[in-house]
Amino acid sequence: MGTKGELGEISLFNKSGRAVAYIHPGEEPVIYLWGGRAVAYLSGHHVYGFNGRHLGWFDHGVIFTHCGEKIGFTKHECPGLPGPEPVKMDKRIQQVRSIKETAPPKPLSPVSISDENFVFFLTSGT
Repeated sequence: MGTKGELGEISLFNKSGRAVAYIHPGEEPVIYLWGGRAVAYLSGHHVYGFNGRHLGWFDHGVIFTHCGEKIGFTKHECPGLPGPEPVKMDKRIQQVRSIKETAPPKPLSPVSISDENFVFFLTSGT
C-alpha cells in the first residue's frame, strides 16, 4: 500500500513527492506529522481531525478531500517522485478526540489533484 517503516507505519507524501506525514497503525490509526504531532486519525476509510471534523477519505493509498481531489499519497500512488523521508521525532501525546461529525457523501470519482497544502489540510482538524 505504501512505504512501511517501523511497526508497519505508512508514509504519506504531498503531490510534489515531499514526505509530509505518516500513519501509525492501531485500531483507529493515527496520522502524525514528521515532527511528532498527531493531527488526524483514520476510522475505516474516513479521515477525521481530533476536533471531530471529517477531513476526507483514505482509499487505495490516496487521501481525498470533500471535493474528491487527491491531496495525500502513499509512495506508490504519489504523482511526483517521492523524496527521502526525514527522521521521525518522538510522538507527542494525542489530543482528546471529539465526537465525529457525520461524513458527507464521497464524490463518485476523483476530479484532480488538489492545490491545497497537505499539511494545512491535515492540521485543519486540530
